[in-house]
Amino acid sequence: MHAIRADLLDLGAQVEFDLDTRTGFDDELVSVLANLCRNAGEAGATRVRCTLREYGGRLQGAVEDDGPGVDPRLAPRIFLSGYSSKAGSRRSGVGLALVRRILHSRDGMIEVGSSPWGGARFSFEMAGTR
Repeated sequence: MHAIRADLLDLGAQVEFDLDTRTGFDDELVSVLANLCRNAGEAGATRVRCTLREYGGRLQGAVEDDGPGVDPRLAPRIFLSGYSSKAGSRRSGVGLALVRRILHSRDGMIEVGSSPWGGARFSFEMAGTR
């Protein structure tokens, strides 16, 4: 989580973690959390919260922020490979597609909505670490 914190600091954002799992963090889980947190910072959030809980062998998490949020009209497209709402970025359109692919491979799902802070809230569920 240190790398995620450093990445967000470079983007001008603070992150808080509330992680409660009995199992460790595998590469896929770290990739999901890192991509969701990085997207928040790249979208202009200054505050990001990442929560994760384990229930009966399944992981449930959320990343929420105080950024501009996601336009509900765009929500169905944001997980498509190559789609980006960020103009001029060279690395755009890969992170959320990767997150969705990982979650589906782990019998999971992801939803996007509004954060209590006014920005985006990405909530997800997936099978526990491998």
